[in-house]
Amino acid sequence: MNQVFNLQPLGIERTEKIRWRFLYKGGDVVEYIQSKKLKSFLRDIDATLQSLGITVTQQVLSEVDFETWLPYYNSKMSELGYDQLASLEWFRDRSGKGQGIEGIFFHQQGKLIGAAIATIVGQEKATLAFKASERMDLTNKPNSSLGAVVDYWFLKSMVERGMQIISGGQSRNAFGVTNSLGYLDYKMRFGYQPSFADTAEYLSEVPLSETGCVLFFGRSAEHSLAMFGLKPTGSTQVFEPSRFATPEMPFIALKY
Repeated sequence: MNQVFNLQPLGIERTEKIRWRFLYKGGDVVEYIQSKKLKSFLRDIDATLQSLGITVTQQVLSEVDFETWLPYYNSKMSELGYDQLASLEWFRDRSGKGQGIEGIFFHQQGKLIGAAIATIVGQEKATLAFKASERMDLTNKPNSSLGAVVDYWFLKSMVERGMQIISGGQSRNAFGVTNSLGYLDYKMRFGYQPSFADTAEYLSEVPLSETGCVLFFGRSAEHSLAMFGLKPTGSTQVFEPSRFATPEMPFIALKY
């Protein structure tokens, strides 16, 4: 069981989950990407896909369509050791709430190699719910994974449709413990911005990894949103995501 650190003496609180928003303000979507190498790869993505014979289709999904896609998703999650969160119950729940379910599918020589599943609420909100793809690089450039293309295509297509809110979903807010630091790095490289939900409950403790470290988003008397890196004195842990800190969201190192 993970150790837990009490944040109350530090005057810091956090939420159990953090939500991710793509804050589009005009211009080319690729310019929002934080990684120079990823940005370089995605600028030529249309030509790259064409040269590799990869086609992209997008459609509203019926329950039968979703059920047909599920085995592919489950196999990819099983390969990676991830939880299999997509289900027919999920589809029925979202559909019952009036949300549209759409799929973006990538095929090569007739074979499904990647997909994104999104929930749609009119022109108001699009949320990336599930993603699955083959683990393959499309070029010899760094950061040229198919998975990155799936994420980018979702953003690009929803911007082109004029969606008011484009969401990358939510994640648990204890990176290096319940989510990896690599996951955090990936989200922020893609230009997603973290925020607290209006209805979120604030907590005064945070779980620690086996090494006693954690990175999380929280708030304090001085900051409405900050990235906190917590580790024991003498730890060699390096929190690379700190390079994405901004004046509006500083990175604050904490030791105990």
